[in-house]
Amino acid sequence: MVKNISLLALKLIIVAGLMVSTITVASPSNADALSGSSFKAGNIIDSSLFYRGDAMSASQIQNFLKSKVSKCDTYGAKNSNHWYNAGNRYYTRAEWGNLNGNPPPYKCLKGYTQNTPSKSADSFCTKNYSGGNKTSYQIINDVAKACSVSQKALIVLIQKEQSLITDDWPWAIQYRSATGYGCPDTAPCDTDYYGFFNQVYNAARQLRRYEKQPELFNYRSKKTSYVQYNPNGSCGGSNVYIQNSATAALYNYTPYQPNNAALNNLYGTGNNCSAYGNRNFWRIYNDWFGSTVANCSNNATPGREVYRLFSTKKARHYYTTFICEANSLDSKTSYKLEGVAFKQPESTESDRLGVYRLKKGKKWFWTMDINERNNLVNNHNYRLEGTSFIGLTKRSSNPNKLPVYRLFNSVTGGHLWTTSTRERDRVDAQDAWRYEGIAYYMLGA
Repeated sequence: MVKNISLLALKLIIVAGLMVSTITVASPSNADALSGSSFKAGNIIDSSLFYRGDAMSASQIQNFLKSKVSKCDTYGAKNSNHWYNAGNRYYTRAEWGNLNGNPPPYKCLKGYTQNTPSKSADSFCTKNYSGGNKTSYQIINDVAKACSVSQKALIVLIQKEQSLITDDWPWAIQYRSATGYGCPDTAPCDTDYYGFFNQVYNAARQLRRYEKQPELFNYRSKKTSYVQYNPNGSCGGSNVYIQNSATAALYNYTPYQPNNAALNNLYGTGNNCSAYGNRNFWRIYNDWFGSTVANCSNNATPGREVYRLFSTKKARHYYTTFICEANSLDSKTSYKLEGVAFKQPESTESDRLGVYRLKKGKKWFWTMDINERNNLVNNHNYRLEGTSFIGLTKRSSNPNKLPVYRLFNSVTGGHLWTTSTRERDRVDAQDAWRYEGIAYYMLGA
């Protein structure tokens, strides 16, 4: 599950006991639109898109698989692209497969069927999986529904690990380890998880386990972690603020991020320090299913976390409880997500009070003080946009509450709200900034 050399069409070939690969890079449908510079290491995909068991129907999956392989090369009649010196020609696929223990006929994923066992619901896959003889698209759909993992995400996972979605002459080894589950970089694949159904089900279940038992794994949502570029530690890495459970799950499954070389050649190879698994997941999902960032809608649900973004262009901060809004701003504007600034109190907390958001031009302001709110609206041309989030008053007895310090920049006219005394003092020491006191109280991030 931590493969690093999975490009769009990976064919595993065993020759003289060595594993090598031939690579075919398919032309993306929206290559002009997608750029490696858009990849966000902290948000590979939004959880609302990833943990969704109704993203596709079985018939939609079936049609999708058919669209990717119009005709299967069942008997290996096509050119294999491997040169046959004695014959002064290329081997056919059938010849090459025979030489490497993978003779025809070849069955493409769109026509694949398997007898599958039943699986009882548990704390990770909360719905029963009903066994029986099923097609590939039925297996993908039923596993997705049982484990509440997106059908689209599973399709992309299968593609980035073994290229089964687009391969028109797949070998048995590709079905055997279809999602790379139980296949670490440092050891052979675990035979207990061989087989297409085993691979899809256990991968989906594990992706759910990462979300529900985050304390057991290295990468967690809303935490900053050091993520390497490659299994070789000397290749380096960087600290990544992991924004959501889906991104944390992908790093736990494949614990590397793409380096600049991999991102600069989005549809090819980078350098010796490049790893491609999470880059390919992001790229394939974008090419096939659209953006990995969910759009905010009228029924989007705010979280307890208040996210802070900063624009170096505008020299201003922005705060929001909507992760979809934070991700959208981070992806499409000069605002960059800095992490969780603080948390809102529980709904049962006493002494809760709304924090108002006001706007003037391209500048926002947050206050709990009604008199200040009214003064800004009536005398300073601010427009009230409503209650942005909920804070605590000074009277609250919650032992976890923290003061939110407010500072003003006399040059830009912007404000900073922070619970960090270190940040408060560092910023206040700068000439342009002035500490204005405690604005309200929140819970620590």
